[in-house]
Amino acid sequence: MPNKRGIYWTGYTAGSSRALDLLGDLVKAHGNMVVFDLKETAGEIFYDTKVPLAREIGAISLRLPDVKKLVRVLHRKGVYAVARLTMFKDVILAQSRPEFAIKSKSTGKPFTSGEVREWVDPSNPDVQAYNIDIAKEVARMGVDEIQFDYIRFPTLGSAPDVDYYYYRDNPDAPKYEIIADFLKKAHEALEPYGVKLGIDVYGIIAWSDGDDAKATGQKVDLMAEYVDTIYPMIYPSHFGPGFGGHKNPADEPYFFIQESTKKFNALVKDKAKIVPWLQGFPYRTSNFGVSYVQSQIKALRDLDMHSFVIWSAANKYDVSLPAF
Repeated sequence: MPNKRGIYWTGYTAGSSRALDLLGDLVKAHGNMVVFDLKETAGEIFYDTKVPLAREIGAISLRLPDVKKLVRVLHRKGVYAVARLTMFKDVILAQSRPEFAIKSKSTGKPFTSGEVREWVDPSNPDVQAYNIDIAKEVARMGVDEIQFDYIRFPTLGSAPDVDYYYYRDNPDAPKYEIIADFLKKAHEALEPYGVKLGIDVYGIIAWSDGDDAKATGQKVDLMAEYVDTIYPMIYPSHFGPGFGGHKNPADEPYFFIQESTKKFNALVKDKAKIVPWLQGFPYRTSNFGVSYVQSQIKALRDLDMHSFVIWSAANKYDVSLPAF
């Protein structure tokens, strides 16, 4: 994949007239990638999916009646089209099919409190098949790449009381083997379509001593065996106060982008392309502006890296695009 400079669109934005304005602004700024939602954490699917289970549980929230047309528009502008699909945080599936939810050992029933109740079991083969079926359907729509988000186990909840499907056969298996096995299946299923596969991962993973990988299943060097692109979410604001010896990491964009990227490069070792998510929002910062985004981009360029994608949940890029 050549160097990519991109932005993120929600399904709402992608299906609105605003998308054309943002696309024009992106192209003027010499950007060439859009990551847009087709499946979100609520479990909503933003196109008219034909996957039987999705239709049975009422997962369709039609925002993009013609994904192929959107992809054609992007391609005509020379823009790389990436469809983002959330995987295992899926409220609709968890609530509609309790047998796919994460269970409690003590009750045998799905968790009903905290964030865990919004997750399906990443190790359940039917859950995995459901997501792969959606990915294959999206691959046929002409997108250049499919990006898996929430490709992990949940980090919240009472860990000793969690009962996962894979415990039945191999309770001692590390979570990262389950996630890697799923990615291997997805890679093999998508390969005939010629579509690239990307994954979003926590930024903190590269800084930890392995505990985060054990908890989430995101062992980056292993995941890299089965994907084309790794998108680490290394927003400076998401590192806690004092982290890395910095009082307010959110105000140190150059340091945290560069150091995090170095660590990911060391882990991945060219098995997959690293394309960092950069911070395009002011959370926790005292100095957010064009220069803030420029500082993040410079941190990558000083590593001779030129691909990135900007995250703004509100899809506001008036500050970010001038930094391109």
